[in-house]
Amino acid sequence: LYPLFVVLLAISFLYIGYMFIMNKQMNRSQIIINIFITLSVLCLLSTGMTKVDKFTDDAIAVVKSEQKGSLSDEIIKKNITDVAVIDQNGWKKKEDMNPKNNIPEKNIRQIDITEKIDEDFEFTKDKDLSDNGKKILKNKRVMDALGVASLAELKDGW
Repeated sequence: LYPLFVVLLAISFLYIGYMFIMNKQMNRSQIIINIFITLSVLCLLSTGMTKVDKFTDDAIAVVKSEQKGSLSDEIIKKNITDVAVIDQNGWKKKEDMNPKNNIPEKNIRQIDITEKIDEDFEFTKDKDLSDNGKKILKNKRVMDALGVASLAELKDGW
């Protein structure tokens, strides 16, 4: 494709030269400026696109991890925090947790984000929620009309 652009540019210069030689009516003062702008755009466009391509490849490499899965699966995985994992880590701030969930990327789209976690919930066959976790999951945080947060009993899960 690049050789085609070079040929078109050469034909354009030949046409401009022909117009100069034959003294056709044209705005001669604008021709130099137009040639300069054309060459600048052609030179900067190829360099700029090369830089943008490299930047995009680097950005994808930063976001992509070693696990198998698509980029969208990884974004979903990074933005889901599992309440069971928070309980496992002693209810620390979720920002301090790593990983925020134990779901493999290949299975991330099969999870049920509305799964009910109550006092009968089990991480695995042998591991239950902590006593502190069972107490916490019986309540929810609510805001009153003034914006003050308080705890309310969680009756039906919502």
